[in-house]
Amino acid sequence: ANQTVWQEFRGTGLPGFSLEEIMAMAANPTPESNAKFMAALQNKNQDPSRLEVSKDWHVLYYLLTGSAEIAEEHQDGKPLHNVIFGGRTLPVTTGYGPVRYFDHAQIGEIFTALSSVSMVELNNRFNPEEMRRLDVYAPPDERDREIIFGLINHLKAFFQDAMQAKDYIIVYGH
Repeated sequence: ANQTVWQEFRGTGLPGFSLEEIMAMAANPTPESNAKFMAALQNKNQDPSRLEVSKDWHVLYYLLTGSAEIAEEHQDGKPLHNVIFGGRTLPVTTGYGPVRYFDHAQIGEIFTALSSVSMVELNNRFNPEEMRRLDVYAPPDERDREIIFGLINHLKAFFQDAMQAKDYIIVYGH
């Protein structure tokens, strides 16, 4: 199964890696291979198939789940949790933890969950004062509502595109 995952990952066109290098890194990661991998990920910043949530990760999590609790692990059966904290881990880490990925089944599950999120519920949860009280990281102001909701729509479209293309999604902090 790991070989298939790595082949699919390689198929995403990560510059600077051959399939053999990816497989070698998976078997025996080194600081040099991790650095090369991270540099290649940084070079993909201009890729239109990339989605940056920046400091809004906790706001998104709170709006989607109704919880401000941070639980940085994949939780089976909780796709709205997993969109921020889930995914399968890879043997590469960043300053923000391991690089993770979503497989086809997880992407479909997350897209379905994102599609069922009620805009009424999101509007009701969008309360900057309450987010500050709950210590949500980088709480928005009321004027950020449209931007945050646009990001949620972009997130849904991103998962839909990946699902339709049968892509994997790579998640990493930088």
